[in-house]
Amino acid sequence: MKTLILGYKSIHVSSFVNNLIFKRQSISLLSGKTCFYPTIRSENNISFRTLNPFTIIRNYLKLKKNLVKLNSSLIKIHVLNSIAYLASSASNKLNLPVLSSTWECDVLLIPTKNCFFKYITRKMFNRSFIVTADSMSMIHCMKLVLK
Repeated sequence: MKTLILGYKSIHVSSFVNNLIFKRQSISLLSGKTCFYPTIRSENNISFRTLNPFTIIRNYLKLKKNLVKLNSSLIKIHVLNSIAYLASSASNKLNLPVLSSTWECDVLLIPTKNCFFKYITRKMFNRSFIVTADSMSMIHCMKLVLK
């Protein structure tokens, strides 16, 4: 099985990558910055930290092209941010399953900033075929965001 991981250099992503290696998975990483995980087959860096709409559109098309080229069986999103939102949109159009992991800031902080961030978070949850959380309180908060 080929797995594409969206995330940044963190202990959570590192643990997930190391766990998949023992299961002989083929792993690719998509991130905004280079992470240098030695066990990852391929790493692509696409940054969406810009306000230029032309750059966002160009990077979205590059992202979609990468999703097709990598031919992954599963997309694992480790943080709900702009790249994750656009990747979930592209994967939805390509019928690729998305598995999302939420953390406190994804559910407790981001949706409370304004209606736009709440909309993005809700869309991410709806596009994911599975959403994981680290506690029952996070699940409760996710349900509140989905209302």
